[in-house]
Amino acid sequence: MDVAPDFGQAGRSMAHIQARSALAALALASGVVSFGSHARAEEATAESKAAARDLAIDGITLAQAGNCKDALPKLQRAESLYHAPTILTWVGECQIKEGRLVEGTENLNKVVREELAPGSPAAFADAKKRASALIAEASPHIGRLTLIVEPAGIEGLEITIDGKPFARALVGAPRPTDPGTHQLVVRAPGYKEASGKVEIKDAGRAELKLVLVIDPTAPASSTPPSAEPAAPEQSQGGNTQRTLGWVGVGVGGGLLIAGGVTGLMAIGAKGQLSTLCPTNDTCTSEEGINKLNDANTFATISTILFGAGGVIGVTGVILLLTGSEPAPVEAKVAGATLRPVIGPTQLGVHGTF
Repeated sequence: MDVAPDFGQAGRSMAHIQARSALAALALASGVVSFGSHARAEEATAESKAAARDLAIDGITLAQAGNCKDALPKLQRAESLYHAPTILTWVGECQIKEGRLVEGTENLNKVVREELAPGSPAAFADAKKRASALIAEASPHIGRLTLIVEPAGIEGLEITIDGKPFARALVGAPRPTDPGTHQLVVRAPGYKEASGKVEIKDAGRAELKLVLVIDPTAPASSTPPSAEPAAPEQSQGGNTQRTLGWVGVGVGGGLLIAGGVTGLMAIGAKGQLSTLCPTNDTCTSEEGINKLNDANTFATISTILFGAGGVIGVTGVILLLTGSEPAPVEAKVAGATLRPVIGPTQLGVHGTF
């Protein structure tokens, strides 16, 4: 929208009165300023106050004549030198008249929210009332723009609207936008630039979808994550499989050694039965019965350890040779079915008895 809404003759007459009040306040009470939420880090110098007063008078005079385009730079410079609600109200009003409704109403909101210091000129209180009235008139004309960017979640996204930054957090959300035609540009590393125009009507809503396409000519360093081949992930998976393979071989070997030790213990216990149990495995003495039970227990443990060690060891070897998860390996030992469990967070054997 090239021309902002005309708020009527009453508004212009009130603006004229407020301008004269503002000039009087600046000229006669330039030393009395409410800093409030706009407080300066350092107190303005006499030169800054004088320059701000001259710039404000020139700017308000131009605005009264209907020349907000030339008035705005003077008013903004005056406000930057020396804050006064009267100046900022004129800044906001001229921005609205120039079609910058969102920016103008935000500046006027600052005036409305500001708390005036005791003894502030009456023109400051009048400026707050004027700002509130201007907000009520202009706000209903602000439009809403929803920008959709696909694919979603791209890192390093840069968005501009009419050459100015567009907050990434507002992608997919209604953004207060001035009525008129707007140019949007979206960029991201590894993608071709996407752009489009959208028209926002007075108090209207619009949606624009921009689709980013992978740029095959982009340098490798800027290749988007979604465009990278899956080879690195597979390589990482292969490394994990090999690590698990070595673990399986090591644990399997340890279990085989433990099985051998318990086997020898079973043989030793069995050898003592010849003196304690003269009729082969039939024992009548308590010592003989205990020794027979020990021999049978060691033999069973040895058999299970040998079976588990063999299953886990074979699985580890398969992982090392193939670099991929093997088909289920199982063994039947001592009436039990043993299956290996080898993973990043667990290592062991499941058994069905």
